[in-house]
Amino acid sequence: MSQPLKILFLRSAHSGDDERGGPEPSPDLAKMADMWTLLFDAVLARLPNAKGLIARVGRPYTVQYNDRLTEVRVPDLLALSAWNPNAIIDRGGYKEYLPIHAATPDAFRLYVGCGSRWNPRAVKWLQGVRYDMTLVDSPGQMEAMADEMSGAAGVVVFHKPAAETIFKPVDVPKRYHVVFICHRDGTLNPHCHEEFKGIEWIAERIPDGLRVLRIGPRDEWFTRASKRLDVTVTGLIPRAHVPRWACQAEVGVVCDNGHKDSGPRVLPEFLAMDIPVIVRKTVRTDHWHCVPALAGKSVGEDPAEFVSALAAIQGSLGSFRPRLVYDGRMSIGVAADRLAGLIERSVACR
Repeated sequence: MSQPLKILFLRSAHSGDDERGGPEPSPDLAKMADMWTLLFDAVLARLPNAKGLIARVGRPYTVQYNDRLTEVRVPDLLALSAWNPNAIIDRGGYKEYLPIHAATPDAFRLYVGCGSRWNPRAVKWLQGVRYDMTLVDSPGQMEAMADEMSGAAGVVVFHKPAAETIFKPVDVPKRYHVVFICHRDGTLNPHCHEEFKGIEWIAERIPDGLRVLRIGPRDEWFTRASKRLDVTVTGLIPRAHVPRWACQAEVGVVCDNGHKDSGPRVLPEFLAMDIPVIVRKTVRTDHWHCVPALAGKSVGEDPAEFVSALAAIQGSLGSFRPRLVYDGRMSIGVAADRLAGLIERSVACR
């Protein structure tokens, strides 16, 4: 098209990394730790004459990343309607997005989310917003959406990448058998997050005597397990410091409760760091695509299955190629090619 293709990317009011020491946005994308910003820039690079605007609500600032991508934080997103975007990417469906949606009726609308927390068909205040396409993390999510969206028209399985500026292999000695990454407190309070992130699940399954790295805050589950395990807890650390810790471990574990969360980003991050994984089958992801034999193993609820998988991976670490799987199936380049194509075709058809 002769006019620029303008894409507005709506983000939540907070970066999500504040508790990990996330810095204010920098114009240097080579130092960017946010996967969505990196992915959005890569998408724009694949679309001729495209311009992108990342928008948040909050204390005003503007960051110019390059000629095609700018990020702003404004008190009211409605002010951006004058930009007249051709497409809007809605990450998570927050109430502050509603005014800009209402003011741009002709834009192609793409929703990124789903799961029990982010589902545009389940959140009452979003039911008046018309989404043309929804990106979900797994076939299981697509099946759930099919029940609600008449055959899942417009629902696409999309695999999120990692922030490759941060998550890459680090050549350090292997000091730990297992690493678990979760920047949440695994308190025993039943109303908190042990079911959400699976902290209890992993703490009870690791065989006695192993060296375990817990990246994140100290929690009661691993405190109890430390009576039979050698547990190192890092506390909350910046995302940029995670690889130097995590790459000291032989195996990473992903065990989020799939009914509470979807497409946990720690999975592509482990693969990008070239760490083979054990993934709980209840994790809502595309196991066939994301956890092939070269990446690791998916396991059920029998504790013996976890122990067997761990022993099998540790017994042949040299045969696993997690980064190769990541580069071929989940990288920013692969994801950007897919997302750019979806947007370009959809806008052209309007």
